[in-house]
Amino acid sequence: MRPVLGQLPVLWALGLFFLCLGFTARFDIPLALLAVTAALAFAGTSSSAGGLAWREHWPLVLFVLVAALATGFSRDRPHSLAVQPQLLPALLCYAVISTFALRLEALRFIGLALLCSGIVTALLVLTAESAHHADPLKRVVMMGSPLLIVPNDVLMLSVIAPLALGAAWGANRWWQWMAAVYFGLALFVCTSVQSRQAVILLVLGVIATVGLMRPRWSIPLLLTGAIITAAVDAMMGWPLARKIFLFPRLYVWQAAWGMFLDRPWLGQGPGTFSGLYYPFVEKAGYVVAQLEDRRTMPWAHSLYLEQLAERGIAGALALLALLASTLLRLLQGLRRVEGDPQRGIASGLLASMLVFLLAGIAETSLLRLWVVVLMLVLAACSIAQARMAGCDGVGKTSVDGC
Repeated sequence: MRPVLGQLPVLWALGLFFLCLGFTARFDIPLALLAVTAALAFAGTSSSAGGLAWREHWPLVLFVLVAALATGFSRDRPHSLAVQPQLLPALLCYAVISTFALRLEALRFIGLALLCSGIVTALLVLTAESAHHADPLKRVVMMGSPLLIVPNDVLMLSVIAPLALGAAWGANRWWQWMAAVYFGLALFVCTSVQSRQAVILLVLGVIATVGLMRPRWSIPLLLTGAIITAAVDAMMGWPLARKIFLFPRLYVWQAAWGMFLDRPWLGQGPGTFSGLYYPFVEKAGYVVAQLEDRRTMPWAHSLYLEQLAERGIAGALALLALLASTLLRLLQGLRRVEGDPQRGIASGLLASMLVFLLAGIAETSLLRLWVVVLMLVLAACSIAQARMAGCDGVGKTSVDGC
């Protein structure tokens, strides 16, 4: 199989967009190219060709409608509008993948494109002029990247890793070596910026992917991953070990919970957490001057609490509907596939989704570009995979798709 050959021009444009996400430059040209290519592709597609029933898109439609409603009733409507531009390219990626990823090779192509994007991002972090700065936050800020805002944004590399591994599993050895290089780079970068979550989820994501394909390898791989992680941490002076008990998030979460109770149905408004943080952390009984971390928190450090605080019950339910439908389709798709090539990409998608869900517990925010893009990319891939898995009427995916 040659997953990088014979793809539609719109998928090549999508791959270029993914690749350029890692650059510390404007995304206008790759995004414009993707938009133009997608418009031409949609114009040449009949209403029935590659079409999907509305029942498969309702979670996304609900998510967008609730976001618009929460913005309309926001405490600060202009700010809520200003913090959501990343939704537009994410929606474009969703539309392209769910419509034009018609074959198994297309899903593998998307995974390999994200693999290349992750390698570029990791190399940029390592080679940046600020790479030798002692403070990880200052190092990331000095990079000036719109993709990486704080050190924990390297979680993006952890989310991509399982899908990259799954895509490379059935490809040639060159891509498999690329996946190995990616894992090494990602582990080194996540340790370098002292992101405990990113390191743990990176290792767990790779173990989950291999475990889904080869269950007997899970325990040996878990032990190997723990040893490698400890060795890398030791080589760098134990930066992760020193951070085990730093930055408790309890007071941040209590402030988010207070915002939710103040306006439970539609929340305070998208992006308003930062401006309301100090008043609500004081309402929770804390004295700001006595907090261990007295900085203004730009988000709730929990994707799920962020939704309750900023979009209320309606926003939380809309997000959970989108995530749950994606997870369910990926679980069903994994049960239906047969053979290593199909099982590799199905396992990678499912493991990436699990890592994304875990990352949302104590981190991630819809204010960050990579979070929204990867969330909708995984949702679209789940739709494409489900369509291929059931295309022959008996729930088996052929190597060539439908």
